[in-house]
Amino acid sequence: MKKVLLYVVSFSFSIFLSANAFAEDPFVGYAAGGYNGKLLVFGIPSLKLLKEVPAGVDLRGPAVSGAKTGNSNGSPDGKNLYAVDKAANKVISFDLASSAVSKSVDLPAQFGPSHLDITPDGKTLCVAGELSGKIAKVDTASGKVEAAALPKKPAAPVYAAITRDGKTCLVADYINSVVWMVTLDPFKVGEPIPSGGDNPHGIATTPDGKWALISNKFSGNMAFLDIAGKKVTDKVTTGAVPIHAVVDSAGKFAYQSAFVGSVVKKIDLATKKVVETYPVQSRPGHLGISPDDKLLLVLNKYSTGQFEKVQAKVGPGVVNPTNIQVIDLASGKTVSHQPVLGEPFGVVAVAAASVKDAGVKKGGAAFVSAGRELDLPAKKGVKVTYGPAKPHKPGAFEGAGGAEVYVNAFSHQFAPNEVYAYAGETVKIILQNIDEKGNMIDNADVVHGFAINGYAEQTQVLLPRGVAATLEFTPSKSGTFDFYCSNYCGAVHMEMRGKFIVE
Repeated sequence: MKKVLLYVVSFSFSIFLSANAFAEDPFVGYAAGGYNGKLLVFGIPSLKLLKEVPAGVDLRGPAVSGAKTGNSNGSPDGKNLYAVDKAANKVISFDLASSAVSKSVDLPAQFGPSHLDITPDGKTLCVAGELSGKIAKVDTASGKVEAAALPKKPAAPVYAAITRDGKTCLVADYINSVVWMVTLDPFKVGEPIPSGGDNPHGIATTPDGKWALISNKFSGNMAFLDIAGKKVTDKVTTGAVPIHAVVDSAGKFAYQSAFVGSVVKKIDLATKKVVETYPVQSRPGHLGISPDDKLLLVLNKYSTGQFEKVQAKVGPGVVNPTNIQVIDLASGKTVSHQPVLGEPFGVVAVAAASVKDAGVKKGGAAFVSAGRELDLPAKKGVKVTYGPAKPHKPGAFEGAGGAEVYVNAFSHQFAPNEVYAYAGETVKIILQNIDEKGNMIDNADVVHGFAINGYAEQTQVLLPRGVAATLEFTPSKSGTFDFYCSNYCGAVHMEMRGKFIVE
């Protein structure tokens, strides 16, 4: 019988536990900070920030080294953690003995990585290149990169999951609604498998290695892919716009986020039925689960009406923080709930005893404090100014100082979606968030981002509703580069893309 757990949160009554409530957190969480380009290190369940490590421009992931057994956290060896930078086309390696960047590996130009996974032996990474339609295999020791294009064009490989035997990488392609089976040795793209729905996103594998659980965003289901049989055999209707799922150590239950429904669903994997629903605050994206299967981490994209004292000002607008909820799975109750900087895109939880960095053993502070500034990576070679958005036809026009390109951002498009410039000549791009309240866009947290893959140091801005950002910089290299929305703005966020064409 489906059990609905009622839970209401407001700013006044959010659960903020004292620093002493979890004096010694049993787990440490690592989250890729999304648009702030940082690795976030925090205690679980207290959600005290222990460290933040600047690492790039648009950080996604992460994946930890160690034997991949039990739930999706595996049994980390405490040595390395990996993430990808979508804007800068890099794989970032962190040394967990110091929680510091140890090296970075360049992916092919314009690769546009969105996610990665690691083999159980820690030797190989599989990286999904969403913007390029390519897959990469990376040797963690040497940094050697092999890349292959998916046979169908266009393609958008958004999520990678390596099977428990370490032989195959499963890749969700949301444009073609298929899962690609990529063998790692030899590195070869196999045939596509229908995902069991539309717009597949997250993939979770079960501990027995039999099933891959696919979250089909626009079908509202979880599809069961028989890995050996290479076909979807069952589908479970779950929630509106499911994004991601995790599985417990016993392979008994899966937990799946439903973005539009603002809930997390608990699925019994034996009966293939939803058995519980956890309302969350709000618009959940990625999930994590503690190694003992007792705590669920929910990365919520929106915080409307909750943490207004820690909003960041952006020109005449504001950006609300995102937030993390920790749910006790035995009772279904939220035990901690905190606002967070950036837009965390992926999280793993490991036993504190396996963490070798002495700097994360004690202490910690709130993620966000009042009067904060917008948390964005530093830029080079660009002038950025903010102001109010004004009605203006999109496109290129002659301005007082030369050519100006007006780009209107709205859910979920850029207009125009092609911007032309000349190498060696300054370009002025005026980006405007013109979203208005209506339909699904009824939330003050709808903030668009803008980043150009390959021009990471010159771009990456956030645009609250009614705000314009002007970028002035001189492109140094010719080619066609993808630009994309770099802040999760809604159900079709991933498709909000365009081309920056430099002649």
